[in-house]
Amino acid sequence: MMPLPEGCVVANEPPPPNLVRMVEYRRDFYRLTLQKMVVCKTPHRFPQSEPDFTNAAFGEEIREVWLPVYVGCCTCEFRRHFAIVLADVNDKGSLIVEAALVQNRWDYFRHNWNKKQPAWSYW
Repeated sequence: MMPLPEGCVVANEPPPPNLVRMVEYRRDFYRLTLQKMVVCKTPHRFPQSEPDFTNAAFGEEIREVWLPVYVGCCTCEFRRHFAIVLADVNDKGSLIVEAALVQNRWDYFRHNWNKKQPAWSYW
């Protein structure tokens, strides 16, 4: 999982249904498997648009490792691991939902064949 934003306290409550639907849509779109979902609260009010949200929530070193995925806001990938980080902002602060997902090995291999194949050739 990506590290949670600084000052975010893990809450033992279910995520809002609208954020769960967004996670499920991306899970189905990229054919991923959900591993874990974490809900946390912070008094800081984060912007809800990309890239403002990820720039405010995470440091530059995390943005260098976790690359943005361009379908949908706030989805990042590191090899075959995906993280979806969404915020629900209200007057008390932000409720942040982070979902950790993984791509199966065959799909990862198939999508990255053009990157890997030249390294395996003997010519």
